[in-house]
Formats: sequence, C-alpha cells, structure tokens
Amino acid sequence: MRIVVVLCLVVAFAIAGATWLIVPALMRQPAAAAVEAPKPAPAARVLVAAQNLPAGTIVKAEHVRWQDWPESGVADGYIVEGKTPEPLKNVVSAAVRRGITAGEPITPQRLVQKGEAGFLAAALSPGMRAVSVKIDAVSGTSGFILPGDNVDVMLTSQYEMDGRGGEGKRETKSYAEIVLSNVRVLAIDQNMNDVVDEHTPAKVGATATLEVTLRQAQIIGVASQLGRLTLVLAGLEARQEPTPSAGHKYVEELEVSSFLKAVKQGGSESSETGEGGKSVSVWRGTKLSSVEPR
Repeated sequence: MRIVVVLCLVVAFAIAGATWLIVPALMRQPAAAAVEAPKPAPAARVLVAAQNLPAGTIVKAEHVRWQDWPESGVADGYIVEGKTPEPLKNVVSAAVRRGITAGEPITPQRLVQKGEAGFLAAALSPGMRAVSVKIDAVSGTSGFILPGDNVDVMLTSQYEMDGRGGEGKRETKSYAEIVLSNVRVLAIDQNMNDVVDEHTPAKVGATATLEVTLRQAQIIGVASQLGRLTLVLAGLEARQEPTPSAGHKYVEELEVSSFLKAVKQGGSESSETGEGGKSVSVWRGTKLSSVEPR
C-alpha cells in the first residue's frame, strides 16, 4: 500500500514539475503575427456635382466639390485634381446641357461653354423659350437688372375712346398693367457674365432676353405693339411665388391723378378765397370757371 502511495506522490510531483517548466516557456513565446489589413486601393479626387444640377443651370463654384474616387473607376473626361489643368476654368459659368445628379462626376460633354453655339439654348429650362424686349435706362431700372434676376413685365399704353356726351369727340386714356410676372432674365444684350460674377458692373443695355413659356412669348409680342414695356425688378422671395401670365389689376390715369379725375368726370373742387369765403371751381370739359356760392 505504501508503494502505491509513494508512486502516486512521485507522479504528482512529476506533473507539477513539468507544468512549472513548460507553462512559463509557452507564455514567453511571441504572439502570432496579426493579420495585416489589405491596403486601400489608390484613390483620385474627382470633381462632382455638390447638388442636383438640372438642365439649364449656370454652374457656380458652390455647385461643385471634390470627391475621392477609385483610380480604377476614373473614366476619360473626368476632371481629376492635380491632373486636369485649371479644373474649374471650363466648369464655372458653363451651362448644364443635361441634368447632373448630386455626386455624379462632371464632364465637359455635359456642359456648354460661354460663347459656344447653343449656350443660350442650354441655359433655358426644359420647355422654356427666350424672347427679347427693348429696354432703356428707365425701363431697364438703370442697369440694375442683371442676368439671373426675376422681373415683372409692365405695359404702359394709351387708347382712344368716345368722349362723354356723344358729340363725336375722342378722349385719350392712359393705363398700366402687369402682363407677365416673375420671369427670369437670361441676358442683357449679349452679356451673361453677370449670372456668375456678382462683381460685374451694372450695364444699361438696349435689349433684355427673358425666359418665358410659348404662351408668354405671344403675350410679349402683342404687348410690345400696344405700348411701352418696362421691367420691374422682383425680390428674391418672389421666385418662390407662382408665375401668373396675366390677371393683375390694371391702373388707370384717374387712379393716379385726382386732377385728371376731376377734369374727366366734370366734378367740382372747392377752394379757399382770399377773404376767408369759399368759391367753387367748376370744370366744363377742359375749361375752368369759378362760381361764388349764393
């Protein structure tokens, strides 16, 4: 029995000794090398649209941005940072020929440069037309209307009508009305630089080109034969308003001048006399007479 106990003790001590020798040695072994992460594919920086750019948009600097792009996915025509000389030169101030979605690379094939044939047509919104209106320093707001602004088109005219009393006399009446509202100015004469350059000085042109629908172009054609057209500059908030083609209340001369109203309607107007009394001024046609009250 003692022999068995002794043998068990010997085996136990042998196992303990082996453990004491082997475990520290295993712990001192270097850890397995960490698995190296795959190296990222080389990337280029490509010029893309920072927002949706519908057809007809005049590109500005804030409309584009640089974006990382896998080199294997860079196609011909992409504008690459560091490889394309003066990358923004042929992009900013160009017109979008076909719509570009946000994040999509910008290529020269999708743009029309200033001075190229078809630039004005490319600057038009889909389904719109361009029509020209004669202006001067007054009707063009002294040159402060620039391409990219929104304007109302006001017609000022005169017409003849039968005079009062049926005596065969003709009267000339004046009126003004808004025939188009909230339309975009595309160009002043042939100048469209102002669309993208806020520092371009105001220019007093002789012709303004407006973006209109086909129906509105017809209205402009008729209105230009009726009288004088004046552009009325609209504020930025007006661009969010609907664009009616007509229907605004007209203004007649009698609403502007109380004097003409008294003349036209044959009314009377009292005035103070020098001694504190009152006299009545009576208009008969265009003749003024003064009558003392009884």
